[in-house]
Amino acid sequence: MKTKFVLMMFAAIVLFSCQKRETEPINATQDVVFTANVVEPGTGLKSTADWDCKDLEPDYAHIVIDGTDYYPALFRLDGVLYTQAIKLPVGSYTVELFLLMDDNGTPGVTGDDQIVMGTPAAGSDYAVYVTETVDFDFDVVAFTKIELNVEVLCFLDAEYDAFGFDWFQIDEIVIREICFFGDICLNGTPYLPGDYAGSAYASDGLQEDEAAIFEVRVFKNGNPVPYSPFSNLEWLGVGQPLCVQYPDILNIDEEVFTFELWVLVKNQIGGFSYQLYATYTATDDGEPLDASSQPVTGDANVIDFVVGTCSPMSTNVYDWLPAPPGV
Repeated sequence: MKTKFVLMMFAAIVLFSCQKRETEPINATQDVVFTANVVEPGTGLKSTADWDCKDLEPDYAHIVIDGTDYYPALFRLDGVLYTQAIKLPVGSYTVELFLLMDDNGTPGVTGDDQIVMGTPAAGSDYAVYVTETVDFDFDVVAFTKIELNVEVLCFLDAEYDAFGFDWFQIDEIVIREICFFGDICLNGTPYLPGDYAGSAYASDGLQEDEAAIFEVRVFKNGNPVPYSPFSNLEWLGVGQPLCVQYPDILNIDEEVFTFELWVLVKNQIGGFSYQLYATYTATDDGEPLDASSQPVTGDANVIDFVVGTCSPMSTNVYDWLPAPPGV
């Protein structure tokens, strides 16, 4: 009887051990972290003095591994640039592209991002500056966090071919400009000068024909351009137009620029806020927004407008809109 009990205990232990081994978690992926080691070129094809690095701090990496694009964020620790971890299954891999990117202050919008640093390709002129070029191989081992040191050079746009980046295309950007100047009528339709007491318009006295205080909100393909919205509040619209700038990439024809005119008017709760009065659109064909194509008077590069009817000579007159909600 004792022998039978011992055999049963032994069988239970074996069964328990087998079940435990079968339920042990399988480590399916491992963390892979890249560190960027910035290499000074020294003497050779370029001297350090001639190497003009961009004054930009990279925000993320663009890494292509076996044909798949990864975009891990970057962080510094004790002055060293690290990528956030990329999770990969156990196996062998090849890094085909390694770039450090600046997002131009527009996270999620990649069209205006810039390459700050990169690893040159094998066989390129600048390959001599690094010990390992792209492509390079690495292995992911089970239960082991992988940290790979990658040498990078400051990226020079004009010498992209020396990095071996035959896919790179330099975007020539022209900063376009269009100007706006306007009046607002406080002659009883629907407001008199006294109705605008307490507003920015009253800073230099109130009269029936006031220089309009307004903003121009500029968008490229639906996204605000740098420094938008533009405002003339600083000089109360008096004596000079508001000129706005927008970047036109010459080799891209699909850009659409939108200009929204928001004028400071009285709102529904007795305060003052901006109201949308007009929208201008330019479909990018390599030409700037042409003021002469708008109902304007005056200089061909100035869109001249009037809110109300105190300047009947203007061809660009906007009727008063219902008072905007208080904001």
